[in-house]
Amino acid sequence: MAKHTARPGLVVGGVIVDEAKVSEKVKELFAGVKLSKMNQFVSGKGKIIVGLSGRDSLYRVISLPVLEKSMLAEAVRREAGRVLPVSLDQLYLAYQRIPGNDNETRVFVAAFPKKSADALIKTMRLAGVAPRVLDLAPLALCISVNEPRSIIADVGSDSLNIMVMSERVPQVIRSLSLSGEGKSVADNMATISEEFSRTVAFYNSSHQQAQLDSSVPVFVSGDLAKNPDLWPALVGQLNSKVSVLPLPFNIRLIFLPTISSLIWPWPPKNWVWKKSMLILAG
Repeated sequence: MAKHTARPGLVVGGVIVDEAKVSEKVKELFAGVKLSKMNQFVSGKGKIIVGLSGRDSLYRVISLPVLEKSMLAEAVRREAGRVLPVSLDQLYLAYQRIPGNDNETRVFVAAFPKKSADALIKTMRLAGVAPRVLDLAPLALCISVNEPRSIIADVGSDSLNIMVMSERVPQVIRSLSLSGEGKSVADNMATISEEFSRTVAFYNSSHQQAQLDSSVPVFVSGDLAKNPDLWPALVGQLNSKVSVLPLPFNIRLIFLPTISSLIWPWPPKNWVWKKSMLILAG
């Protein structure tokens, strides 16, 4: 595994602000990769997955009437435009059908900022790398859990993602910035615990008949996974069992989080079907 840390200021709020300099860091990261492998990555034949921060992304589970497949894309766009608080002109929209009743069409919708996605793809282009898959980081983590219901807490150096899974589908996703450059996980623990409790309370307020309780396992990843002494402070009164987020092997998949597997160029000119989700481009 290779890792390269960019200096502060190159990425702000989950958005790449200096594509040229970040692309140089990407080139440095691949400098040690064997030539044959690098040729695959540059040509687009390699299996590079690029992760996009979940900040400022929006997620909804929507219910539609039973529809013909040919009508679904337009119906999703119309409903997303109604329920999302941001104009679709500023977003890329991805969706996937999920199990539901016979008299409805349930759809998981992910909307992510065009500004962030475009900057990321431009950076990869400048680095001479052709990713085959684009993932939203919070959704990529959701694939690792093999439980009907669970909570995932992912903590980075300046970010926090909390996901509530029910029926193996993300129901609530919160992606936040952690303030204070150079602060440790312990330093931010009060904020992390507060946001965890707030997320649980928000979910429980709208799921009175199936509330989150101590029987629901909690999984941690990122910097928090390295600090088990902080786990009791995370769950607080929920008192759930906490463990490290497992690798995504032998998982029963209902929800597939890959939002795109796109052929160049980015962005797509219109919606396309690739693997697990559909992308609608404005």
